[in-house]
Amino acid sequence: MKKCLIFVIVCALLINIIPVISKASTKSLNVNAIVKDSTHIKIGWKKKDVDKYNIYRANAEKDGSVGTYKKIASISGKKVFYVDKLDNGKINTIEEDTLEGNYYSYKVCGYKKINGTYRKIYEGKRMIYSGMWDVMWDEYQHCDAKVTPKSIPLIIFAEEGFTPEAYVIYRSEDGKNYKKIKEIKTKKMLATYIDKNVQTGKVYYYKARNYRLAGTEKIYSNYTDVVRLSAVNQFGSYKMKIITKENEMTSELLIALTSQSGNADLVFHNDSWNELSYSYEKKDEDSKKNVYFDTYLIWTEYSFDNQIWENVRDDRIVLKENETIYLRFKTLDNSEFLYLGTQAEKSWLRYENAEYNHLISYIDFELENQKAVARVNGEYYH
Repeated sequence: MKKCLIFVIVCALLINIIPVISKASTKSLNVNAIVKDSTHIKIGWKKKDVDKYNIYRANAEKDGSVGTYKKIASISGKKVFYVDKLDNGKINTIEEDTLEGNYYSYKVCGYKKINGTYRKIYEGKRMIYSGMWDVMWDEYQHCDAKVTPKSIPLIIFAEEGFTPEAYVIYRSEDGKNYKKIKEIKTKKMLATYIDKNVQTGKVYYYKARNYRLAGTEKIYSNYTDVVRLSAVNQFGSYKMKIITKENEMTSELLIALTSQSGNADLVFHNDSWNELSYSYEKKDEDSKKNVYFDTYLIWTEYSFDNQIWENVRDDRIVLKENETIYLRFKTLDNSEFLYLGTQAEKSWLRYENAEYNHLISYIDFELENQKAVARVNGEYYH
C-alpha cells in the first residue's frame, strides 16, 4: 500500500513538472515574412537544429487581433523558408487601382525527435499584410528635413505589404497642379531623393505613391499626404548688433537683427506670449566661480529703420531675407540690471513664439557672440 501511494505521488508530480519543463525548453524563433506577389507570402527563419517545422496560419486584423491558427504545412528541419500560396489571394482593384489585401499571422514551430517523440524546441510568430500598403513620408519629413537654398531632401517608405517596384514623386508650385519629377525604381521599403531643381526661397508641394507590377499592369498605392517644403536654410541665421551699451545699468535691451541670405521668412507671433528669459554667466574675480544671473524681459516695440517705432501688437511681424529689424525688450517692472554683453562668459535671450519656414520655432539670441539662430521647436512636432 505504501509503495502504491509513493507511485501515485511521483506520477502526479511528473504530470505537473513535464509541461513546465517542456514549456521552459521552448526557445524563441525569429520569423520574417515578405509578400512575393498577390497570391504568395514567403516566411523565413535562421537554420536551427531541428528535425521538422510545422507552419500555421491565422486570419488577423489591423489592430493586431489574431484568429485561430490552422496548420498549413509540415516541412523538413533543413528548410529555412516556406512559401505560402493563398487560396483567396487575388488582386482587388479599389480607388485608383490600389491593391487591397488581408492581414495574416504565421506561427512556425520547430521540433526535435527525442526518444521517438517530437518535442517542440522553437516557436515564432509574424504578422503581415498581403496588399499594397499606402506609402508614407518619413515621420519627421516636414520639421527635420535638411533643406538648403539649393536642395530639398525627401524620404518615403512603405510600412508593410508588397515590396514595391518603384516610388513616384510628384511636385507642385501652387499646391494644385502636380507633375511627376522622379520615379525611383527600387525593391526596398524605403526610398530617398534630393530635389535639386529648386529656386532659393521658393515653396514647393510634394506627394508620392509607389506601385507593383501585376503582369504588365502597374498597381498603385494611394498618394501620401501633401508636404510643403522650401528651398531655404534649415536653420535661420542672423547677424545681431546690440545697441545697448555694455557694463551699464539698464532696464532694456535694444537689438538690431539682420536676416542672412537663404533664410526663410521669420514670423514673430505675439498673440499669446512675448516674455523672454535673459540670462548670463560671469566668472567672479574673487571667488573664481561662475556667477549666474537671470531676469525676464518683455518685447515692447519694434522698428524696421530705428526711427519709426511700433508697439508690439497681436499680429504677425515678418522679417524677410536680408532685412533688418530693431527689437526693444524691457524688464517686467522696469527694474535695472547690469548688462555685460560680450563681457559675460555666456549671455543669451530666447524667444519661443516664432515661426520659421512655416514651422513653430524659437530664436536663440547669443548675445556674447552677436548672432542669433532660429530653430524648429522639435518637441512640438516629436
